[in-house]
Amino acid sequence: MSISKYELQNEARVEEAETAFKALIDSTNVMSGEQQVVEGMVNALTGSHRTLQQSFMRCFVETMREYKDTGSDERNQASVNFAKEICKDDQYIFPFV
Repeated sequence: MSISKYELQNEARVEEAETAFKALIDSTNVMSGEQQVVEGMVNALTGSHRTLQQSFMRCFVETMREYKDTGSDERNQASVNFAKEICKDDQYIFPFV
């Protein structure tokens, strides 16, 4: 069974997003450096097209919907609780505009 061009593009997009997200997560691994990461994230988000801002937030919330059901311990319990809280009752809907 051969893989279609569409399936290859989807796999490449998943790998690209995973690599970028890992790099972002790794950038928080510095003492007292989180504010610089926040600044860079805000600059990138606010500097992008508004439709892409909405798409990013939609992806972020969908990520939290899956993340909320992952395992946790003391090191990430607050993060999992945050994900559970923002996913209550599907209160955040980000339509494609």
